[in-house]
Amino acid sequence: MDGRSLLADLQAELRNYLIDNLAEQGLKSSEIAARVGLTKEAVQRRLRKRKQQRTRLQAIDQMYADYCLAECRQIDGLKQRSWKAQARVRAYGGMVDELVDLLAVIERDAAICHLCGQPVEPHQLEFDHVIPLVWGGAHNTANVRVAHGRCNAIKGARL
Repeated sequence: MDGRSLLADLQAELRNYLIDNLAEQGLKSSEIAARVGLTKEAVQRRLRKRKQQRTRLQAIDQMYADYCLAECRQIDGLKQRSWKAQARVRAYGGMVDELVDLLAVIERDAAICHLCGQPVEPHQLEFDHVIPLVWGGAHNTANVRVAHGRCNAIKGARL
């Protein structure tokens, strides 16, 4: 790729970015066209293409979230994991109101990390106490949320 074609690609990318940005600000396609030096039809084509891309990406995101939820439903040993967590909480001196049904937590949260909002795959799955046990939080279904291991580690014992 030579320097001129690279420059042309960058200019087109910048123009598309500008069109998207102006559209998000609520400008009409005729106003955008006047600002970027294109025809109204060219701007409308770009906005239609952008909408199609967003719709496609949303569909892909939903399919991935559905896949993660289905895979998390298949995890064996959630009941034993809940019993072990309950024993750790008691040993730590925390409050245990109930046996937390981890599958119900996964279903309730749709296997979406409550910290970053992204789907959680089974190998990344952890459960976070929203109000940490060290801050007096209870080990119950209302206080336990799905999280990525990385997100949970970053949060630590903070509120």
